[in-house]
Amino acid sequence: MDTLTDTPPHRADVPITVKPRMEFIDAMRGGACLSVVLYHAFGGWTALNIEPSVWRHQSPMENLFTAAKVAASIGYLGVPLFLCLSGLCLFLPCVNKYDVNEVHVNFWDFMKRRSRRILPPYYVAMVVFLILIKLNDIHVIRGLPESIGPKWSILLHLLMLYNFSPDTVNAICPAFWSLAVEYQIYLIFPLLLWLVRRTGLRGLLVAAFTIAIAWGRYAVLHYKGSSVAYFCTPFDFCWYFVVGMVCAAVIASPAYVRLQKPMMLVAGLTAPAALIYTYGPMPYFEKDILWGVVFGGLIIALSRVDVNVFYKNLICKGLFRMGVFSYSVYLIHLALVQFFMAHDFNVMNIVLAVVSSLGVGWLFHIAFERPFMSSQAKRSPARP
Repeated sequence: MDTLTDTPPHRADVPITVKPRMEFIDAMRGGACLSVVLYHAFGGWTALNIEPSVWRHQSPMENLFTAAKVAASIGYLGVPLFLCLSGLCLFLPCVNKYDVNEVHVNFWDFMKRRSRRILPPYYVAMVVFLILIKLNDIHVIRGLPESIGPKWSILLHLLMLYNFSPDTVNAICPAFWSLAVEYQIYLIFPLLLWLVRRTGLRGLLVAAFTIAIAWGRYAVLHYKGSSVAYFCTPFDFCWYFVVGMVCAAVIASPAYVRLQKPMMLVAGLTAPAALIYTYGPMPYFEKDILWGVVFGGLIIALSRVDVNVFYKNLICKGLFRMGVFSYSVYLIHLALVQFFMAHDFNVMNIVLAVVSSLGVGWLFHIAFERPFMSSQAKRSPARP
């Protein structure tokens, strides 16, 4: 059984011999979270526009800081990595319970559980940002979010529909756009499972690939690459989610275990091209396809790492622990980053922004996220 279209044996006839190690998922979440915080702390995309002549006129220490800024400029990739991990975590229980060609979920039960997990902390964070915007308007504190947007902005944020309008996509908190995208992908998750049952994993990959490429070309030609038209919709980001679903099958299903090494090989060969696209003068939408392949291989590779590494290695342990409250950090970090960066852009303020984002994010997790997690998720790491 060498392809994704082969029908696997019935789960009752084949015992599960591959146990997914869930610790690696939280470690990857922690890494993705940290990369996004660093991306915003270092100024985001601005580092990609640094002229080569800048390096020749700076001191070694200044060049070191510039190098860190350039490295952090691809930290936005933490968002698509989060989506890959979401696809992995949500499809993994289906693969463990059913054969791949029989997977299904109860839509209303699924959306109820996902809404309870995602929306309450998000609504609290939205209220926090609305308060901060008001404080900024009356000049109590400077360097905080500045715009609520048009009248209907709050309603669209409550309904998770604000990412489709250029007037609301960056309102309240610009980092929130990805939450709407992910929630919209949740709505079509049962459709993705239907495609798996009808066409297999290969059919699902082809469909997601086709939609991402078609939407990307349409967006570039019709909207001239506008962020609201491309970067903030589920049409291309669903590709990452689907890659995560495929990884779940390859990790947990005995029928697809043999695809692990080929996937890692393809990902390793794809990584240089993905970097070239990203750091090129005009990175186009094809990079999303490439990074999806890279993330898929990375997920497979880390799933094979000895679980003890995530408890004994200091860096892995730190990322593993951070992954538990990464959602709260993502929700709240931009306010702290904007506050510190508004005063002065230097190493000290970057450190303060990152450390405070992690600290406040952990407190936010305890107060507003953890109460809405399932009892199983509280006891065990890396549960959806």
